[in-house]
Amino acid sequence: MQNLDAVGTSPVSPCRSPGSSVGEGATRKRQPYVHNACLICKSKKLKCSGEDNCARCKALGVECQYPVSRKRSKTIDCMSPGKYGDGVAANTETDRKAQWARTMDRIRNLEDNYAMLQRQLAAAPHAGTASDTPPYSKGDEASPRTDVTFSREPGGETFRGSTSIVTQLNLLSGSISRDSRARIESTAASRAVSPAHDTWSELPRMPETTLTVAERDTRAFSLMEIRQCVDAYFLHLNPLYPCLNENAFRLLLDKFLAGKELSDLSCVDKEQFVALINLMCAEVTMLSNDGTSSERIPAWEMFCRAESILNRLTWLGGGNIMTIQCLLIKARYLLYVERANGAYDTMGRVVRLCWQLGLQHQPSWSGLSMFDVIMRQRTFWTAFYLDHLVALVAGAPYLIRKGEVNVDLPANIDDALLFPDQPLPPLTLDGGPLNPYLIAASEWAKLSSDVWDTVCGINARGAIHPELIATMDARIRFKEREMPPELRWTNWAYRLNDESHFSKQRIRQSAIFSQRMNLLRLLIRQESMLSLNFDYQMADDCNAIALSNINAIYDIHYSPVYNPLDRFAMCEWLTASLIPLICIIVKLDGDIACRIRAIEPYRKAVDLLRTMASQFITAKHALSRIHKLTRAADKCIRQLEYPDEPPLYSEKAYSLDTIMPQLAGFMDGTDPQQEWGTGYLNPDLEGRFHFTLDGSLGLCDTEQG
Repeated sequence: MQNLDAVGTSPVSPCRSPGSSVGEGATRKRQPYVHNACLICKSKKLKCSGEDNCARCKALGVECQYPVSRKRSKTIDCMSPGKYGDGVAANTETDRKAQWARTMDRIRNLEDNYAMLQRQLAAAPHAGTASDTPPYSKGDEASPRTDVTFSREPGGETFRGSTSIVTQLNLLSGSISRDSRARIESTAASRAVSPAHDTWSELPRMPETTLTVAERDTRAFSLMEIRQCVDAYFLHLNPLYPCLNENAFRLLLDKFLAGKELSDLSCVDKEQFVALINLMCAEVTMLSNDGTSSERIPAWEMFCRAESILNRLTWLGGGNIMTIQCLLIKARYLLYVERANGAYDTMGRVVRLCWQLGLQHQPSWSGLSMFDVIMRQRTFWTAFYLDHLVALVAGAPYLIRKGEVNVDLPANIDDALLFPDQPLPPLTLDGGPLNPYLIAASEWAKLSSDVWDTVCGINARGAIHPELIATMDARIRFKEREMPPELRWTNWAYRLNDESHFSKQRIRQSAIFSQRMNLLRLLIRQESMLSLNFDYQMADDCNAIALSNINAIYDIHYSPVYNPLDRFAMCEWLTASLIPLICIIVKLDGDIACRIRAIEPYRKAVDLLRTMASQFITAKHALSRIHKLTRAADKCIRQLEYPDEPPLYSEKAYSLDTIMPQLAGFMDGTDPQQEWGTGYLNPDLEGRFHFTLDGSLGLCDTEQG
C-alpha cells in the first residue's frame, strides 16, 4: 500500500485518467464534498464514487481506503495494548488455554458433523420416498419447518448429571483410557469392528397436518390393530403408569371407531382423544417391534401425528387432564427412541400443567365426583413417579419436590371395576386401603431425589464419603423392606412359573422396584467405581448388587412370566449392571478373587444382551455403546484366565502418545480444562475417544439426551 503523502504529490491528476486528451492546464469545477469518500478523495476534496475501489484510486493504481467511524475509532483505541497500562493487558497464558479449548471444541464438532453426514449418506436410499412423509391434503396447513434430521446431541450441551448411563459410560471410557495397561483402542481398525449403529439413524420431522386430516388418518388404521394395541396397553403398560381408566377409554373408543359423535367430550378433548389413540398405539408398537434396523423408527408417523395435534391445541400453554395423560405417554415414547432430553422437556410441560390445574394441591379440588378425584390422584402420582424416572435417565434435576405436594394416594380399587358413571366399587382386599404400586412408586421417587441431591446436587463434589454411602445404602434397603409385601421381589422370585394374570403383574412390578432400588445403590457408589478408585469392600458390594440384578433378569427372561414389552427395561438394567462389573474387571491392581467373581455375571449379562439383540433394536444399540468397554474387559479376563500368555497387544502401539499425541495432556489429568471426579459429564470425553453416545439408556423400564 502506497504512502498517502506520496499519492498526494503524484503528477497524475485524479480528475482524469492517464490517457485523457484533456490538457494539463485545463481547469475543472471542483466536485462537492462527500462525507463517505475514501481517504484520497477526501484529502483532495473531490467527489468519490463510493465503491470498494473507487474510480480515482483505480486510475492512480493505489489501494482505496475509507475512514473508520468515530465510535469505532474510540473502541479500537481503547482496546489497543498499552493504552491504559499493563493492568488491563490480556493474560497470555489464559488466552492460550482458551484458544486450545476452542480448538478442541472445533475438532469435536467437526468429528460429530462428519459422523452425522456419514449416517445421512448411508440412509440416503431410504430417505425422500413417498412412504417417508404423508402427502399434504388440500386443507393442510403446512408448517414452515421442513423435514430435517436431528443430530445425536444438541449443540453446546455441556452438562449431563452422572445418573445418566451415557455419562457413566463416557467417564468409565476415560478412566480405562488413562490406564496404559488396559487401554481402549482408538485406532481405525478397532472402530471398523464396532457395530454400525448405537442409536437411530434419523428422526425425520413429519409435516404438520390439520386436525381433520389427523383424525381421518387415524380412522384409516386397521380396527383390529388399534384394538390389539389398546388391549396390550391396558394389560401391560397401564398397570405400571395408571393414569388412564380402561372402562372410560373403551367407551369413547367404541364410539370413535363406529364413526359416532363423541358428544361426551369438548371440542378440544375430541382432538386430544385422537392424539391419545395414536400415542398409545405408538408406545405398544415401539416396544413390541422385532426389527433390528436402525433406519426407521417403529410408529414414528403415529407419534408425529399426535405431536401435531397437541402442538396445535396447546401451543399457548393451555391444557387439561387429558393433555397431561397424552404428554406422559409422549415422554415414555421419547425415552424408547433414546431421546432423553426430549422426554425431560415433555415432563417440564407436564409439571407446569399440574401446577396450572392445581393437581399438586388436593384441597383446591372442588365439585368433583369420587371417580374424578381418584383419576386425578392416579394421574398426579404417575407424573410424580415418571418425573423422577426421566430426570435420572436424562441426568437432570427432578422437577417436582416432595415438600410441595399435598395429594393423597389413591384408594386400592381394581381399575376394571371403576366406571365414571357408577358408584365406587369396594376396596381391593389385597394390598390394603391404598394402591400398593403407587405407594412403592412414590417412595422410590422420593429416594431417587435424595440420591440426586447426594450425587449430583450443587454441593456434591468428588467421591461420596464412605459413611454417607453406608447411611444412604441402609436407607434404600430399609425402604425396600418396607415395600408392600406383594411388591417384594423376595416373595416372588421362586414363583416365576405361576402363569396366572395376577401373579404375572405382581412379579413384573416387584422386579421393577427391586431393580430400581439396586440401581440407586449402585449410583451412590458410581463416583469411586468409574474413576477406578474403589476399595475391596465397595467392589464386593457392587459385585453382589449387579449379580442380584442380572440373575433376576436372566430368570425372568427364560420363564413363562417373560413379556416382550419388558425388553426395553431389561436392556437398560443389564447395561447399568454391567458398568460396575467392567470397572472391577479392568482394575488390574484390584483384588484377584473379586475380579474373578465378576466374570460370571458379566458374561451372563453380555450373552443375554446378544440374545435379545437378534430381535430387539434397543439391545443392539446397547451392545454397540458398550462395545469398546467390553473389548477392554474381555482382554483383562483373558489375562486373568491365561496369565502365562503374552499380551494381545503392544503397549507402545496403544499408548496415547502414539495414537493421539495432541491429546496427551487431556488424558493424564494435566490439562486444566479437565475436571475428573466431580459428578459432572466432561464434555471433552466423547470427541476424544470417538465413543459417541446419545439418547438415553438410563435407569428406567420405559430417555437422552
